[in-house]
Formats: sequence, C-alpha cells, structure tokens
Amino acid sequence: MGTETGNLARTLREFRMASTTGPPGARTLWITDLGLQPYPYVLSLQKTLAGERRLMHIPDVLLFTEHEAVFTVGRRGGTENLLVSADFLEKRKIRCEATERGGDVTYHGPGQLVGYPVLRIPGGSRRVRHYVNTLEEVIIRTLERFGIRGTRTPGQPGIWAGGGKIAFIGLALQ
Repeated sequence: MGTETGNLARTLREFRMASTTGPPGARTLWITDLGLQPYPYVLSLQKTLAGERRLMHIPDVLLFTEHEAVFTVGRRGGTENLLVSADFLEKRKIRCEATERGGDVTYHGPGQLVGYPVLRIPGGSRRVRHYVNTLEEVIIRTLERFGIRGTRTPGQPGIWAGGGKIAFIGLALQ
C-alpha cells in the first residue's frame, strides 16, 4: 500500500472511531482538522468520502485543512489566467492542480483555513442556491464574532470584507 493510500485508509479509520450518535432524528456530522496537507491528498480523501457518503456508509463530513502552496484551476479557468510566471511558481515550488469545481484560478497556502463539506444536500440540486446562501451567512456571522464586517456583493461570488475577498465557496456537485 503506497504512503498516500495508507494515510487515506488511516484517516478513514480515525473518522469511523470519532463517529458519535446524536439524538433521534438528528444528522451526524464528522468534523476533522487535517492540518497542513498537500492538495492532491485532500482531493483524494474528498473523493473517497464522497463515494462513501453517496452509498450512505458514512454521515456528512466537514474537513478543515491548510494546503501547501498551490493554485487550483477550476473548470472555467486555465493556467493562462495565472498572474505569475512559470518561473515564479518553479522557484517557490508552487504547484498548479486541475480541479472539478467551478470557477477560475484560486490560491491556497499555509495560514489559509479551507473547509470542505462532503454531504447530502436535503432536496438535492434544487436546493444548491439555498445551501450556498446558508454557507455565506454562516461565514458572515462567524466573521462578526471576530469584529469583521463581511458582506455579499451582487455579481461577485464569495464574502467580502475591507475591500477584499475574505472567503469564497467553490462547489463540485455529484
């Protein structure tokens, strides 16, 4: 078993050991902080968890992680949209990874917390807009607790604060 596969299997075992049962009728959510991880490992973990969730073998999951420096390129993007040169990336050992989410190019790096929910959206695809709005509202309320005023800007996805984007939501629906 390769190192990455062994790590993935160990993580899944840890998820199962951490599982708890809530009151009758409540949904269970597994939450874990993976720490600093390479993007390909977390993507592989998400895909495995999504398959397990689709088969109803596990409850909803929320992964938190930081990534080693990486640019992810969404379905509507391309490396030509990077604002830095290949030489810049090579000198700093920053990778570019294609991803299945929508959108263009996004940077992830140490110190930037990323949350990846792997869950069934009640009501399915008809409820995706509601789901995104709910996530945005959770982010805005969390920022408020830290004294930061987050806002939505029409036509600009994500949450904005102080003139810049503080949070974004990228989805891959299956």
